[in-house]
Amino acid sequence: MFFEKEFLIFQERPRLSAEKVTKSIRNRANPIETQIQNARGLLDGSVNAPVLKKEEFVLDWVLERLKSDKKIQYFCSLHRS
Repeated sequence: MFFEKEFLIFQERPRLSAEKVTKSIRNRANPIETQIQNARGLLDGSVNAPVLKKEEFVLDWVLERLKSDKKIQYFCSLHRS
């Protein structure tokens, strides 16, 4: 019975498209907290989406974000000088 309940809970989660999930993570209009929550959900399975190479996608997103944030900080420091 326990396994049946887990299986039913798993099936009750709506399946989202991979495109919708990845766009919500990459969208800079979303707050960073929301992006992180969506990325974490994708990795831990709480977001039900058929994304291939999830870990690679999230790592790529984190590195892109850090790179662009570093550029922003650099240009802001130049502007203040």
